[in-house]
Amino acid sequence: MKHHVVVATYHKTGTVWMNNVFRTFCAAAPASFHTLSRDVSRWKDTPDQIRIFQEFQADAESRGEHAVIFENHCNLPPVEVMQGCRGFRVVRDPRDVLISAANYHVRSDEAWLHAKQPKFGGMTYAEKINSLDSFEDRILFEMDHVGGETIVKMAHFDKDRILETVKYEDLVTDTEMTVWTSLMRRIGLEDTDLDAAANAFWQCSLFGGMRNKSISHQTSGSPRQWYDKFSDALSQAVEARFGKEIETLGYAVPAA
Repeated sequence: MKHHVVVATYHKTGTVWMNNVFRTFCAAAPASFHTLSRDVSRWKDTPDQIRIFQEFQADAESRGEHAVIFENHCNLPPVEVMQGCRGFRVVRDPRDVLISAANYHVRSDEAWLHAKQPKFGGMTYAEKINSLDSFEDRILFEMDHVGGETIVKMAHFDKDRILETVKYEDLVTDTEMTVWTSLMRRIGLEDTDLDAAANAFWQCSLFGGMRNKSISHQTSGSPRQWYDKFSDALSQAVEARFGKEIETLGYAVPAA
């Protein structure tokens, strides 16, 4: 590796997948894996954010290595702090983000989903979304809450001088690993690292080593799920609300 590498995802854009890929890679390569969001409370103050990021770099350098720094909500320090790093963030079609979020939030045991909230009349997020009768109602709910917040955050990104943007759809269909290998070269992996990176990607992908394994957190990783699942009315509602964000992220409105 020629640089420290930053990998960032958003809620329901392949977070567990990319985490597993780079943990596997770092176990095989001379690189240190660090997770920025290991303690969310540490990210409330910018000075702590910068300090922790720099500590991860220093820790790797003390062993003569580069660091892979992973962040699962794209909460990153200022560009100036990341100078000398390379990396990428993973985005996903906002319509599929809404579907994945709705499916996940009705069944996940993550603690934040089960904390009572005044804005839901004392119900938890999970209780509220489970109280809705239809798939369409759950999508509309997500538009107003975590799903919608994720879409806005994906579309308003100001660190593209350091991180390039990669579409989840391009990675999840990359069975020949051509997109992946090109990406790894661009973020500074050397020839000696590429086999380990390709092996990690294959091992952790649904079309590769995970093909016949049950993954509890995931229902489907296929692209364009919304095309078959959204009614015309729901598509129009989502596009009316997030059409600009969908286009900003490089997806078609309306899709062909």
